[in-house]
Amino acid sequence: MLTEEAGLEQPFRIQSLLGRSVWSADALRGRVQDYALSGLIPTA
Repeated sequence: MLTEEAGLEQPFRIQSLLGRSVWSADALRGRVQDYALSGLIPTA
């Protein structure tokens, strides 16, 4: 599905990118949490 959304015919490039990338689940969770809270908490 991700490959289709990116407009690619084969999934190999996306699989390679995701398989070789280094990322932190904790850091990602923090960024998503900050993003969600920014939409829920009104700014003055």
